[in-house]
Amino acid sequence: MPATSIFASDLRSLLGRSLDQKELESAMLGCKARVEGVEGDEIKLEIMDSNRVDLLSTEGIVRTLKGYLGIETGLPKFKVRPSGSQVRVDPKVKTVRPCVVACCAKGVRLSDEAISSYMNLQEKMHTTYGRGRRRMAIGFYDLDLIKPPVAYTVTRPDGHAFVPLGCEEEMTPERILTDHPKGREFAHLLEGFDHYPILLDSQGQVLSMPPVINSNTLGRITPETQNLFVEATGMDFRALSLGLNVLATALADRGAKIGGVELVYGRKDVRVTPDFSTEVRALDPIHCNRLLGLSMDRNEMIGLLRRARLGARPFNRVIRVQVPPYRGDVMHETDLIEEVAVMHGYRRMEPIRPRIPTVGRTDELEDFSDAVREIMVGLGFQEIMTFVLTSPQKASANMRNRQMSFVEIENPSTETFSIFRPDLLPSVLEFLGRNAHVAYPQLVFEVGDAVELADGRCTTIRKACLAWADSKVNVTQIRGTVESLLSSLGCQVRVEPTSAPPFIEGRAASVMLDEVEVGIFGEIHPEVLTSWQIPVPVLAAELEVLPIYRAVRKSSR
Repeated sequence: MPATSIFASDLRSLLGRSLDQKELESAMLGCKARVEGVEGDEIKLEIMDSNRVDLLSTEGIVRTLKGYLGIETGLPKFKVRPSGSQVRVDPKVKTVRPCVVACCAKGVRLSDEAISSYMNLQEKMHTTYGRGRRRMAIGFYDLDLIKPPVAYTVTRPDGHAFVPLGCEEEMTPERILTDHPKGREFAHLLEGFDHYPILLDSQGQVLSMPPVINSNTLGRITPETQNLFVEATGMDFRALSLGLNVLATALADRGAKIGGVELVYGRKDVRVTPDFSTEVRALDPIHCNRLLGLSMDRNEMIGLLRRARLGARPFNRVIRVQVPPYRGDVMHETDLIEEVAVMHGYRRMEPIRPRIPTVGRTDELEDFSDAVREIMVGLGFQEIMTFVLTSPQKASANMRNRQMSFVEIENPSTETFSIFRPDLLPSVLEFLGRNAHVAYPQLVFEVGDAVELADGRCTTIRKACLAWADSKVNVTQIRGTVESLLSSLGCQVRVEPTSAPPFIEGRAASVMLDEVEVGIFGEIHPEVLTSWQIPVPVLAAELEVLPIYRAVRKSSR
């Protein structure tokens, strides 16, 4: 869970009242935050809901506290005024970092505490919501120093030199990535590109080289700064819009007038951010009471939702709920029910022991999987556990099999984890590649789930994979291991020669059980070993656990 810190004096100023230690801890729990400690004026917090990006700022916490304490309830109102500013997006950025959003904030009152709050919010959003700046990278600038319109375009590695934040000399983008501390830290985000994204004003002044570093000339904010230009770049426009809304509403809460910025993506594609429109959800009071075990009337629920800083009013038989523009975590009716529960207070709910006419026990397939694990350990193998998500490169190209189909993630956070693995073997080989520096022989196994796609349907399949890496191994050894495993489980199997892309031709065999193929074993092809950077031969086997389990259960009857 993300951690942040705020100043008690700043909290008191924005909230309009002071809280003693006990009141503070109780109120913060009601706002999904836990006080971890107080040192002088600094309050250290742990945010218990990682989806509440708005709670990473002092302003967002105060906004929530006002509702919880009954100081202000209902939907906060924010207004966007025309600013006359524009960002023109060059189509060339599409292949590098395609999206940008921006806003203006005029009349900002920047105390040292406010600046610290914004810088803290920026860094926390970079590391959490922004996923290390890959998803979102933020820049603050002195609006009075910028000559619009702003261009979001690309530059060569030896192109536009500027003074990066924290430096006194000009540096080219290429030199920033090698010599500047932030450049070295985030160089991997631009690795493989022959041109880099850059933000320029109409006079050619550099605002920043996203997602790495801002300009020291335009990006240095002081208490004398009165007007701000805020931008964020990333890969997904919707995610950036939500992040910008969090930043803009935090500035508005300190009295800034928020100005919309035109984003010209094309002749017929002009957008304006920030977008403070609300989304509407519906809550069924009967369903809410049933899930929470309460008997509240509709008006009481409406009052609790308004304390949660949501808009709420009756509409036919349901409650019509407006979600503020900085809340991206409210997606389903269940989320609204949770808001009701938090504002009602979990401690006020009496737990009821569920009346279930059954006795709990472990699933039989899980028990059988544990038996497989015990046998493999007895055979001298070490168990490993790897991720269910992987990438097409690892699951297909690295295995000499480019004809595979996968169950893909619709909006993956990274290409590394964009599909469900169809087999365990790539995960096991990746483990061996990462441990090539360890002494041989290496005998490892994994029992876990894979997901296969067939006829438009995806199926979760329990599999067991084992691998034996050493300079002196042969197929007879892996065959003996597979037969020992299955014999210990009570199965008599036979093998038939076969071929498969990951294995050397003529050194692979199918494992047959009652005329059904339940797995394959063999020696891994040198091309596959090269892909995983494994320096020694590897023997491997992969088995489907469920048909073996069924055969064992059938024979024991």
